[in-house]
Amino acid sequence: MPERHWIEQLAIDHGDLHLEYLKQAEGRAPDDVELLEKLFLDFDVHRGDEVLDLCCGYGRLSIRLADKGYRVTGLDISPTSIEYGRRWAEGMKIGDRVEFIVGDVRDVLKILSYKRERYKAIISMFDSLGYCDDETDRSILIQSHELASKNCLLVLEVGNRDFLVKHLEDQPFESSEFDDLRLKVSRKFDIEKSRFEQVWKFYRIEGDIPKPLATIPSSIRAYSLHELIELVGLAGWKFMSSCGTLDMKPVNADVNRIIILGRK
Repeated sequence: MPERHWIEQLAIDHGDLHLEYLKQAEGRAPDDVELLEKLFLDFDVHRGDEVLDLCCGYGRLSIRLADKGYRVTGLDISPTSIEYGRRWAEGMKIGDRVEFIVGDVRDVLKILSYKRERYKAIISMFDSLGYCDDETDRSILIQSHELASKNCLLVLEVGNRDFLVKHLEDQPFESSEFDDLRLKVSRKFDIEKSRFEQVWKFYRIEGDIPKPLATIPSSIRAYSLHELIELVGLAGWKFMSSCGTLDMKPVNADVNRIIILGRK
């Protein structure tokens, strides 16, 4: 039997650990949603319209968009994160406006075929591309294009290759703690393959002793801006603009994100 893909190991086999890691971005979610809604209005996406949140995690964006009145579909490979999102939506009594689905984004068209040509906005935030190869990323974007209605807005966020080339040597390790968990990540950039290689090591703190829980190597394809523009175009999307942050700061080698705005 072939070894499970690293994202399956991380998000499924160790979904509880991955969920705790994802929740560390909760603090930025309100601002992200506020800025997303401004983009939506600029591109004629209104409350009541259907929005697809690809690789939604536990729903930090989906929930808030649904609470504002959008009808949201959140898709993620992690049963643990999806169940968390469902419970959250039920507690907020917005389950009629957000549907959480467990599924692999590589099969998004098959999973959501009943939604073909219905979404007015499709968002893919926080490094949801690059887990496999360029052809897989193009396939995901092609499938998403099939699900999009006319003039659908695409908001695609990934890490910035040029930032990694310039800055990663200064930050080869990362360590963070949340509750009784500790995460240590070693990082390097393979410039020949344009892949961001990491090893995730999770520990639980018991007294003063960290108890190893999981070690998971990961590999993400990193794109430069021109590569991402080409990829979006090859998938059938019309490139509209780019920025390094949702408040429209420009992309450069000192900004660690790239956001692409496209339209069907």
